[in-house]
Amino acid sequence: MNIEELDSNWVTPATLATELGIARSTVSSWIYRKQITFCIIQAAEKRRYLVDRRTTPALKTVGRPCK
Repeated sequence: MNIEELDSNWVTPATLATELGIARSTVSSWIYRKQITFCIIQAAEKRRYLVDRRTTPALKTVGRPCK
């Protein structure tokens, strides 16, 4: 995917984690399991990703289940 094809829906994993109020490791897990659309930025010194916030998996609720 070319960098020119990316729009404002593509954000860093840390930004997405902050927006959703979840841990950064959760977004990393989604990337590792290929549960979210992502692209690798080749020019970065370290491996850097951008993720598409439109493809975020559904979040599970926290707490006890309702009866």
